[in-house]
Amino acid sequence: MEENVQLWNNKNVSQDSIRLICTTSALAKSTFFYVQEVGHIKVTDEYHTNRENLDSLLFVIVLKGKGTLTYKERRFNVSEGCCFFIDCLNTHLYESDLNDPWELLWIHFNGPTARGYYKCFEETFINVIKPNNLYPFEEILRRIIDINQKPDAYTEIKTSQLITDLLTLTLTFKRSDMDYTVKASKSLSEVKDYLDKNFTNEIYLENLCELFCMSKFYLTKEFKKAYGVTISKYIISCRINYAKQLLRFTNKPIDEISEVCGFYDTSYFNKQFKASEDITPFKYRKTWRER
Repeated sequence: MEENVQLWNNKNVSQDSIRLICTTSALAKSTFFYVQEVGHIKVTDEYHTNRENLDSLLFVIVLKGKGTLTYKERRFNVSEGCCFFIDCLNTHLYESDLNDPWELLWIHFNGPTARGYYKCFEETFINVIKPNNLYPFEEILRRIIDINQKPDAYTEIKTSQLITDLLTLTLTFKRSDMDYTVKASKSLSEVKDYLDKNFTNEIYLENLCELFCMSKFYLTKEFKKAYGVTISKYIISCRINYAKQLLRFTNKPIDEISEVCGFYDTSYFNKQFKASEDITPFKYRKTWRER
């Protein structure tokens, strides 16, 4: 495999900055997450980037300095310790502060499921985040730079794994102003425990709110933030999981399983099961039962 290209022609960055423009195999493009460009930049003077319609996702870590990001008609102040994550198909402008210039690590990447991950991120966070611990993010990008400076037969596979690690970190990070208080966390955990024990019964949001002394707005918003799904979807998931056990390990008829699991309409049960598993309960039982 040929070495990736390192190139800087910008007089406004230091000479020890790193920029790797990577050429990816057809296999990697169709199968893995892959790097388009990755680097470490130390800005010394005026510096900005203004683009759109670029088929790439961009993740940036601000190691030092400050600047601004304009994305989807929103302007963010971005300083040391922040990261930003954007879809470059959209118009975007980011620029370094003249008096306190940036030092950045960044990666342009793509892949068959990249925008699915990005959609999950954008549904939960704004585009600029500030993790409590920046080191794990920084370490991943530095490792990606290192292995792509002298690529070998396994570089694309290793890079894909590291990008997956970066995305996992990004989707699960904690930030001080987003952490739940001990009391709130305990309350939500109690709600979840209640659902785990009572999902086969009829559960109404109004009753949950009354039982745990929470408003509808607070409970629905904070539950999804804590567990990644709405309360109704969590209940359905519990019921489907229980149904799968009964389908595999008992001889109960499907209409009885439907009722036992909390679905009091068999056609609705069949619909929800197929939506979850992409297969009917009958076919699931036939496929998974041991002969």
